[in-house]
This record gives sequence, C-alpha cells and structure tokens, in this order.
Amino acid sequence: MRQPNVKRPFYLPVVVFFSLLILLAACGESPAPLSLTPTPQYTWTTIVPVRRLTPTPRVFVPSPTPADGIPRVMVGGNYFEPIAVKVRKGTTIEWVHEGAAAHNVTSINSSWPSIPMDFGRRYRMVFDKPGTYTYICTLHAGMSGLIEVTD
Repeated sequence: MRQPNVKRPFYLPVVVFFSLLILLAACGESPAPLSLTPTPQYTWTTIVPVRRLTPTPRVFVPSPTPADGIPRVMVGGNYFEPIAVKVRKGTTIEWVHEGAAAHNVTSINSSWPSIPMDFGRRYRMVFDKPGTYTYICTLHAGMSGLIEVTD
C-alpha cells in the first residue's frame, strides 16, 4: 500500500547523480597530457636558386680560344662564362649556348641585339671600335657580361 503525501528530500537524486559521476570518473584511466607542439609528418625542402646580379669582381681573363682562333663565351643556366673578356679591335667573339632555357646577348643600349638562342646555337659579333661593352640577357634578370676592346 502506498503512503500518501510522503515527502522525500529533493536533493537526494542530485546527490546520487553526482556520486555516481565521481565514481565513474575515478574508475577510468587518466588521459595523456596534451602536447602543444605538433609533430611534423613531412619535411619539405625548398631550393632557391642564387643569382649574381652584377658580376663581381670584374676580372679580365683570356677568353677560351679554340683551334679556329675565335674567342668564345659560353651561355648557360643564367650565366655567361667568362664574365669579362679583353680582346683587340677587329676581333670576332662567339657566344655558344649550352643551357636548357633560351637566352640572348644584347648590349645594354640595344645597339647590337641578338635573336633568342636555344641549345647549341651560336651568335657572333665583330668588335671594331675600342671601348668597353656591357651586354645582358634580356630574358633573365641578372645575366650580364663585359667586353673590353683595345687597340
């Protein structure tokens, strides 16, 4: 038989709930501490090409002279080699392209432009007047060379 109007304490269910919650929390394993520094899974390496913007120091070296007697400047992966050449007036200089990308040889005042050169192509220029001639590749910033023509 049921007893009417029996009041139960209102806090009893709340106390029972929190007691069970504490018991359940105490029985579980403690979680691993969180790490604030992430562990990288991949390592990336960035390779940045370094270009000389101006050839320094400007040292005049004898240009390579093959059996035919024509001094040559090799043109390749963003360089002219040698950077500076000293010749007598009336000398023909030949630029030989040995790189993968197209290049050209143009005076800085555009008085003697060349056509774009691909691998294996050659460009020749005769220097009749004494003076200093600076040339560049207009396709690649930073590529420059110098020719000094003497009497």
